[in-house]
Amino acid sequence: MLALIEARKGEMLSDNGKTGLVNEKMGGGGSVKGSGKMKKWIVLLCCAVFIGVFGWRYWKVNTEWPQEEEVNIPMGDTYCIDDLEVTVEDASMMSQEDSEKRVRAEDMGIVTDEIHCRVVNISLRVKNTGSSPQSSEALLGYVVTGAYHNGFILSQDEFQKFPLDPGKEVTVTGSALLSSTGFSKNQWKHLENRSYALSLSVYPKSVKMKIAI
Repeated sequence: MLALIEARKGEMLSDNGKTGLVNEKMGGGGSVKGSGKMKKWIVLLCCAVFIGVFGWRYWKVNTEWPQEEEVNIPMGDTYCIDDLEVTVEDASMMSQEDSEKRVRAEDMGIVTDEIHCRVVNISLRVKNTGSSPQSSEALLGYVVTGAYHNGFILSQDEFQKFPLDPGKEVTVTGSALLSSTGFSKNQWKHLENRSYALSLSVYPKSVKMKIAI
């Protein structure tokens, strides 16, 4: 009888040991699952914070610095930049031969057997409608044709006409260089048939004054 009782105790202890082992395994699995869920929530929270910060920065930048609004002005029409009235009066393109002679003489750019150029000259009528002298800064821009653009500059003699006194009106001529490196061979042969504009950046507007060559 005593031996039977001892055997029964041993079976119970063995069953309890198995049960504890199973419970321990189950508890460990639950802990791993809980840890995985926590990591997912942390990742989602970080993504939400990043998206929120990025969205706020995008909104702030576009609010403070909106995209430029393009304004197209037909040739001969006047556009007012601050207190300067600007009108394109005339535009012409020099022949390749004359252009390259001028470029070499004035060191305006690079000319080789493979690299050719044409010079575009633009005459502007400028009037100061304000009450204080105006600089030529508003006239700094580009001559644009398609995707190509290059700087528009006044000669030293023309530049000396500024600052322009109140009520005074002058005509100034500036130039821009077209380089064959920015065009295909076929495009270069037909430069006179392209559309051109004098682009003046007056943020938040991008003013394109059309010119006819």
